[in-house]
Amino acid sequence: MKILTAKSKIPVLYKQNVTNGIFSLIYVFDMGNNHDKALGTAFDYLKYLGTSTKSPEEIKANFYSLACSFNVFPGTERVYVMLDGLAENMGKALALFEELLADSQVNKEAFANLSADILKKRGDAKLNQGANFSKLTQYAIWGGNSPDNNILSEAELKSMDPQELTTRIKNLNSFEHRIMYYGPENEKELLSTLNSLHNVPAKLKPVPETDRFKQVETNENKVLLAEYDAKQIYLGMVSNDGRSFDPKVEATRELYNEYFGGSMNAIVFQEMREARGLAYS
Repeated sequence: MKILTAKSKIPVLYKQNVTNGIFSLIYVFDMGNNHDKALGTAFDYLKYLGTSTKSPEEIKANFYSLACSFNVFPGTERVYVMLDGLAENMGKALALFEELLADSQVNKEAFANLSADILKKRGDAKLNQGANFSKLTQYAIWGGNSPDNNILSEAELKSMDPQELTTRIKNLNSFEHRIMYYGPENEKELLSTLNSLHNVPAKLKPVPETDRFKQVETNENKVLLAEYDAKQIYLGMVSNDGRSFDPKVEATRELYNEYFGGSMNAIVFQEMREARGLAYS
């Protein structure tokens, strides 16, 4: 494994695939929904878009003919832009993908359908016990100001101009990022491909900083209850005494969790379900 440098001083984590003719290329941006709550929606929207010269159907057909595909995974802290497939077609696939990122065109019908789908999923989640418990857990961890709630509201979705989303898509490559590559191309070939096809400015913009979200420290015992009409209960405990992550305790923590609760064979589960019959009583 090596670290190379592409144009605009972009670091490239390189590992050659000597097994087969498949490649994987990933752009990693250290920014996500915590930095901009519309990013996730923007990249959900991307899969329905075309360019000024290609329809969404043509984009999909072209990727299919190249035996390649793309995905964008926006998280709270990072965005992963992934392209993978048959290595002999990587140049054509990358050119097509860069064209889509730089020239994505508004599709109002697709945005209306996407917005309706997002709101429908939110409504369905309110009827799901597990989803409700997940929200309660996030509240216990973060309090009222949670990354989980950092989403476009219904009013914002309904009033949004989809051009705002395509602008975010087009601007993504202008921010600092790094690239990860696994495929058969050698170092020189890869850098030549990236330097000729990766559409970035000479100087990248720094990723905006964010420290809006702080986990709540546990200073006293509390019981948070969300009533839900169901036959079973969800119960969890959250504690934060302010300690930072310590890799030295990870092995012990993993062993403890696996022994006591790692699977249906764990001793606590066996005691509750098999010995005492409490699981479905």
